[in-house]
Amino acid sequence: MAIDWRNPATVAALSGRAENAMTLHLAQLNIGRLVAPTDDPRVKEFLDNLDMINGLGKKMPGFVWMMEGSGEPGKGNTDARIDGDPQCVANLTVWEDVTSLERFVWGTVHRKFYARREEWFEMMDGMHFVMW
Repeated sequence: MAIDWRNPATVAALSGRAENAMTLHLAQLNIGRLVAPTDDPRVKEFLDNLDMINGLGKKMPGFVWMMEGSGEPGKGNTDARIDGDPQCVANLTVWEDVTSLERFVWGTVHRKFYARREEWFEMMDGMHFVMW
């Protein structure tokens, strides 16, 4: 097995400083239920912009990972059904820290789409968002 000496975690672990090697990230999961099926005109504008918004997020400083869907344009992760409901969709991303996530959510065009969420999503009574 080759050792990657460019990886700071490997160097720290092999030098006896493993306690300094752990890097924590922030994961966020949110779920929503679309007001209509994905092929309905009522959610078309949201889905037409999903790839652009997700692509922007992936380019942001501090972005680490995103749960991907089928890869089909305009689908995002809408194929990952919750409880078999085709209108329930989930978004799971990982960020280096809360500041990076906040910068994306509130400091980019994502904010404008978030402000319009009631046009595309049913408003849920219970909790629909978690971070850890």
